[in-house]
Amino acid sequence: MGEPEDDVSRGRADIGMQLAVPPRPDLAEETLCDVALVAVMPPDHPLAARPVLVIPDFRDQPLVGFDPDWSPMGAVIRRAFRAEGLTYQLACQVPYSSTVCHMISACGGIGIIDAMTADSLLTTGLVTRPIERVPSLPLRAFYRRDTPLRAAAQQLLRALGEG
Repeated sequence: MGEPEDDVSRGRADIGMQLAVPPRPDLAEETLCDVALVAVMPPDHPLAARPVLVIPDFRDQPLVGFDPDWSPMGAVIRRAFRAEGLTYQLACQVPYSSTVCHMISACGGIGIIDAMTADSLLTTGLVTRPIERVPSLPLRAFYRRDTPLRAAAQQLLRALGEG
């Protein structure tokens, strides 16, 4: 996997999409939707019995997640922990939401990932739970600011924005 922003910036792709993409002066962006963050865990995890979680529920849990200094999603999650007076401390650091799920499937623990990834990983046997008082993440489409989009790319963006 490459870096979508770099692929678009260098012209290898017309459009990129990413959650919580950091702003860049060379890229224009459009928010397509907001995506919730959810907790993901094995079905026998003690927190799986709760219908809804809050950040303090994660205290003393082995957390699989993202480096907040590298990942915009990790930074959002760290801010949510700090807002509750907690330290965002990882037992296992991984780069992608799908990797969080694979690590939890193999080793246990709990993670916080985007709902889109959680919805697409039905075969992992993991369960998800909503988390109260955690901000959602914007799913943004971005493209080169100085290059007009082709008609097909404009149609795709319109269709994605309507969905």
